[in-house]
Amino acid sequence: MTKAALYYHFRSKEELLSSLVERAHGIGQHGLDVLRAVDGRVDFTAVAQTCETLLDQVLAQRKVFALMERNRTAIDALGQHDPEHQAEHQQLEAQWAEFVANAKVSLRDRVRITAVLGAVMAGAIGTTRGLGAEAPAGLRDELVAVIRDLLGVAAPN
Repeated sequence: MTKAALYYHFRSKEELLSSLVERAHGIGQHGLDVLRAVDGRVDFTAVAQTCETLLDQVLAQRKVFALMERNRTAIDALGQHDPEHQAEHQQLEAQWAEFVANAKVSLRDRVRITAVLGAVMAGAIGTTRGLGAEAPAGLRDELVAVIRDLLGVAAPN
């Protein structure tokens, strides 16, 4: 795709970046949906399945996430100039804060879920950073094993 084609669809670099960030927020929103239903006891099998779906989405969009990671200043500036972006980001942060502060969910479970989400993001993005944003063979399987190990969920038969 040429630069001219991009500017045909997007009036500015900020609009293009905003579109990419919006896509990433959609992925994050899906990942937090399963946590809204948690009111005490955690269904780790459902959380594992949701995290595997989230992992697949992050791996499919890993170049977008890597771009966002490398351009933190531009992403932060986007929030200052785009109220919609800022509102979406604040909504994701509020949903996460609500979950981690939920005293009905044991500290053990909150820590495990936090660790799993960290593993998904760091594993999917961090391991591809030096590889031209290409996922090494077997990365998904290794990250799924980490998800299941942290949550104590057996692999499906």
